Amino acid sequence: MNAYRFIFQQSPDALFFLAHDLSVVDSSEQAARIARVKREDMIGQPIVRFFPEEADTLEASHHQAIKMKTSVHFSGPSMVGSISPLSDQAGVSVGTLLQLRHKRRNIHNGALDGELSRIVENLYNVIFTYSRNEDGDFVMTMLEGKLAKECGLTHEKQGIKLQDALKMCNEADLMPYFEKAFTGEMVEYESSIGDRTFFTTLSPVSKDGEVVEVVGSTTDITERKQMEQALQEAELLYRSLVENTLVGVYIAYVEDKGFVYVNPRMADIFGYDQTEIVEMSAVDLVIPEDREVVRMNQRRRMNGDRSRIVHQFRGLRKDGSVISVEVIQNTMTYKGKPAVIGMLLDTTDRRHAEEMVRKSEMLSVIGQLAAGVAHEIRNPLTSLKGFVQLLDSHVTDKREYLSIMLSELNRIEYIIREFLVLAKPQDVVYQKRDVRPMLEHIIALGETHAILHSVEIQLAIAEADLPPVNCEENQLKQVFLNLLKNAIEAMPQGGQVRVEVLCEQDETIVVRIVDQGCGIPEEKISKLGEPFFTTKETGTGLGLMVSYKIIHNHGGTITVKSREQQGTTFEIRLPAFRGNDE
Repeated sequence: MNAYRFIFQQSPDALFFLAHDLSVVDSSEQAARIARVKREDMIGQPIVRFFPEEADTLEASHHQAIKMKTSVHFSGPSMVGSISPLSDQAGVSVGTLLQLRHKRRNIHNGALDGELSRIVENLYNVIFTYSRNEDGDFVMTMLEGKLAKECGLTHEKQGIKLQDALKMCNEADLMPYFEKAFTGEMVEYESSIGDRTFFTTLSPVSKDGEVVEVVGSTTDITERKQMEQALQEAELLYRSLVENTLVGVYIAYVEDKGFVYVNPRMADIFGYDQTEIVEMSAVDLVIPEDREVVRMNQRRRMNGDRSRIVHQFRGLRKDGSVISVEVIQNTMTYKGKPAVIGMLLDTTDRRHAEEMVRKSEMLSVIGQLAAGVAHEIRNPLTSLKGFVQLLDSHVTDKREYLSIMLSELNRIEYIIREFLVLAKPQDVVYQKRDVRPMLEHIIALGETHAILHSVEIQLAIAEADLPPVNCEENQLKQVFLNLLKNAIEAMPQGGQVRVEVLCEQDETIVVRIVDQGCGIPEEKISKLGEPFFTTKETGTGLGLMVSYKIIHNHGGTITVKSREQQGTTFEIRLPAFRGNDE
């Protein structure tokens, strides 16, 4: 606690803050009572107006305190007190502090009377004074307050040596504070007795430039210390929760750009360091198409909207990749200013999972429809195909029409076979097979098609001994052929298709089919594998849909990466064969 503030609040004497011209800048309530006027009526008035009989003493002491830059003790006709110079932080004099009391209130002999005695005795502090005796030892000249009585420091202890009064404390550690105060400096310190903590202020009183006494006050701050400790522990707990949570957390002022705080997870979500992201604005972390959503919410906050806001947007990471983000915002007051605290969740994986579930459900429905469609169409289709073949063997005129009809019927039959792959249940026998000969066979089949499109096919196998996969060989060949055919047809101007095979940690076989074609727009990649969705003019979309289904049934995945005018990569990941798979 500031020493002047302590004296102002706790002293039973009248306190005045005086300007250089002796006008009252401020005063304590006790000062107003002694002057017998309202406190506000004293402000700006000369102090001598209220104590005219003390005018000469006050003026002389005031000027001496400013000139000598030290406290001056005085005794007037009816009042005694002291005047201490006051300076600002730059050391420039701003006035004086006047401490005033009636002569009958003499604290030097420890005899307090009347109202003042009752006030001091009822303070839950230790109010004390000490001075030097003729032998140069510090002696207690006053001990008052409820806390003093709790500590056994009663009136009978007045006059004892300071060292004896401090025996319950570690006097060797405390004596330097008391010695320093007697040199004229204001001293504050904390001390402990058992599990209790105390705060002491020592205020020197000077007479003729020499310290004659020190006024002290000791307060029990145990409860405050316990509260501070509890607050520190709570802060550490909440900081630990925020710093280690799996959710991004940020604080930003409503009226300022940038962030006040972001936790490590928030920085990790967007691929930045904390020091980098805290200098950025919210819109910097959003793709251009979604920035208006963020700006709209910022305008709502600026206009005074303090409601809870939940919104979603597509975030922009440091590496340029796009993520899905969900944000929950609440408004609070942080360091005296309106601020937004937000929790941010990266929902990219969840959205991918939801999309996979949606596609899986769609494929399941298509599979159920496929069985019925195949049953209803295949029987009449067989009859039509048989009669067309019979006519072809007996009719000599217009045979080209029959050839066209037979070709179209074969195409219908092919589509029916594609549907049958989706039908459930299927009688499929899985066996241990090496993907190398399967790919070599498929590449041999696709060579002719590739030559027609001026495309070169390259096979790159990273390891000599690849582990096998547990599969239905013909189905995997169908997938490889579909993807290879799509890659070739994606390059009408010719180019190169690269088929790469590798094994990751003896657990996953990875097959990549990389083309140099026109690429696939980003917004269409997520729709690949959906029924009847295709990027080709003459395609049906069934080939990719069936391929996704086959790989899914084999416990694998298909992922697509593409850039327009640069090419597309289809990556198939299949679990390697383990002995207990059979």
